[in-house]
Amino acid sequence: MKRSAILLALLLLGVLLIASVAASAAPPAQGTTTQPAAALPASDDAPAYLTLNLQAGFPLDPFIVSANGGGPVDASTLGEGCTGYINSNATLSVHWEGETAMVRVFYHSDHDPVLVIRTPDGNYVCNDNANRLLLDPVITIENPASGSYSIWVGSADAGQLIPGVLVITTRQEMTVGTFDLRTLVTRDPLPDTLDEPLVTAERQALADKLLKGVAALRSARDVGLLKSFSQDVEVKGEIGAHELPIGDTFCNGYIAEEPDLVFNVPEDRQNLFVYFEGDADATLVVAAPDGTFLCNDDVQQFDNVNPLVIVKEPMPGQYDVWVGRVSTDAPLKGRLTVTDLAKRPARLAPKPIPTPAQ
Repeated sequence: MKRSAILLALLLLGVLLIASVAASAAPPAQGTTTQPAAALPASDDAPAYLTLNLQAGFPLDPFIVSANGGGPVDASTLGEGCTGYINSNATLSVHWEGETAMVRVFYHSDHDPVLVIRTPDGNYVCNDNANRLLLDPVITIENPASGSYSIWVGSADAGQLIPGVLVITTRQEMTVGTFDLRTLVTRDPLPDTLDEPLVTAERQALADKLLKGVAALRSARDVGLLKSFSQDVEVKGEIGAHELPIGDTFCNGYIAEEPDLVFNVPEDRQNLFVYFEGDADATLVVAAPDGTFLCNDDVQQFDNVNPLVIVKEPMPGQYDVWVGRVSTDAPLKGRLTVTDLAKRPARLAPKPIPTPAQ
């Protein structure tokens, strides 16, 4: 073979070798099968994104964690019945202590997630769909042993990221099918910030009208020698308390033109507690001697809808109290109390939310 032919053959071989290396290093084109996923490392090698200590009887039941499901690891390599794709790092690591009949773990989402749990003995428990119609996964562990549990939220298909909430509960009635975040926090949406209320001429006229009517009354109680006093009240007001010019505070409910109680406070009085105990949701409006208003709707939101106004180190003079009703559909009745004892009204809770049918 001639020398030129030998050089040409060597050059061609070099080009083929370079092309082979370049092809093996290039990323796969879209639509091709990805490379096999890495095996799941031991628990100590990839710490969980969140670590939690739970004991049987934990008060915050259900415990809820916001998460994203998905990852590069093929969960089918972990054991029989495991499917989908998870991250190397567990979504949540739970150290469990105590005895309970069962612990239920599920993931609530709009898509098709999977769930993987590694138990303290190193075994894996997996679930894809709760049933053929419900694509959210659920795993129930009977009589869970004490120890560390690693929980992964994954996706049924590769290359997905599924937002949702991971739920841990020991309540039998709490299921993935009936779970609804709206039953845990039931209030309507509220604005993050409030605009400065406008003190319009109409609002100021309303305040003047109420206070002028109060000034004409001569039935004021004197709290100078009393620890507390109460009187029965029937509420039928039609005037919207939200129209009062009260700065950055908000008054709620519908009040009457004439106050339900007028009382006098002497000098050097300690804090006063004004509250109403009614048969329905009520509000309070208290006018101080300088013409300012104090208001309250619920003494404890979502727990006690009876109102309470605390007048701190009250200035001496006449105070006027209106009890408001939230709805004008019907009057409400109750007992109005003024005291210098640190007391709160009896609990009047909102109506319970109906439990979804099982």
